Amino acid sequence: MIVNAEKQTIKALLTRFKLRDLLDRGSRLRFKVRADDRVIVAAINMASLNLDVVPVICEKEGDIPRVFTGFNILNLLYTHPGGAWNVLSKVECFEVAWPPILSDIDNSLLHTLKMMYSRRRGFVIPIMYGKPLNITISTLEVAQLLASLEGRYPIKGIALSDVATKGVITVSKESSVQELIHTMVANKIRRILVREENKIIRDNDIIRYLLARGAVKEFTKDSYKMLNEPVNSLSNFMKKPAITSPFSGYHEALNNMLKSEAKTVISHDGRYIATSWDLTVGLLSKLKIDN
Repeated sequence: MIVNAEKQTIKALLTRFKLRDLLDRGSRLRFKVRADDRVIVAAINMASLNLDVVPVICEKEGDIPRVFTGFNILNLLYTHPGGAWNVLSKVECFEVAWPPILSDIDNSLLHTLKMMYSRRRGFVIPIMYGKPLNITISTLEVAQLLASLEGRYPIKGIALSDVATKGVITVSKESSVQELIHTMVANKIRRILVREENKIIRDNDIIRYLLARGAVKEFTKDSYKMLNEPVNSLSNFMKKPAITSPFSGYHEALNNMLKSEAKTVISHDGRYIATSWDLTVGLLSKLKIDN
């Protein structure tokens, strides 16, 4: 049982550190699209540059009214299963991208994580002097900070099973890529376990499979065929998660997640799965830590 004193320790830790403490860990926004660019522009560059986030810029205002992830593209493919290339080539980026979460660099990590939780987004764009910076800060960077603070601010009395997601959603390697997309979008997840391989596929891996250099020509010619290939066709993109006990302590689970190829940890009994989201945002929501 997690006692109130442990909750207060976590709350104090996340209040002490600010978003500015993570600026040197952030991921630079390496490519941008205009609001009226077609989705295929964002998708191809996301695949070729292996990007997690693509901001959508309104040229007149110069702001960032929307952001793109691989999930946005999967959702479009899910809702328009026929003629994938045509759909991606006709729909404008602004139509399907998300409003970003903007957080001032002087906001506490507690406040920023609560913003992520309320919007169900795993990253924010920091603001300095009222203007967005050209980086994103994700739950992965928050997890890295918490891991680095283990010696000074250990989080005790919390096991993997206390914060992880219970129930691991899986897909068979014999399922089609289209079925894989349907499963991920229907469950609102950005990564999934391939049962037979015991490896993880992320939304961006699917985009890279469809649209990375060398694949675009085939996707243009016959997107239906590529979407109906078996999931095993993505074997080069699959990554190994860490496997550990559901009773592993918080820091053990956190470090195992960070060291794994897939940045994911799964309990050896197959009941729990945790990513940087579970080990940061989940730490607040599952433990009911209030502002």
